[in-house]
Amino acid sequence: PEPAPPERGPPEPDPPEPGVLERGAPRLSSGHVEFCPTPMNTVHVITPYSKVYGKHPSLFNYDRKGEMQLNDKGVAALMEDGADLDVD
Repeated sequence: PEPAPPERGPPEPDPPEPGVLERGAPRLSSGHVEFCPTPMNTVHVITPYSKVYGKHPSLFNYDRKGEMQLNDKGVAALMEDGADLDVD
């Protein structure tokens, strides 16, 4: 029988292109997303969840009945802000 070929590890990654951050390098976020302008671009209005639900989603959970319940963060915010977070 022939000897088994030597085992090889995973292939080496290609080097990054000039101007591209290497994997693991810190990236600064401006908080904005930009796309190249094309005739296919469209604009959509997006309603913030806080407007849809009456409060920020990080402030509540839903119970078994599907009813909105403030979580600990929501209760703390309610105590700080009062009427701004009233549950409907």
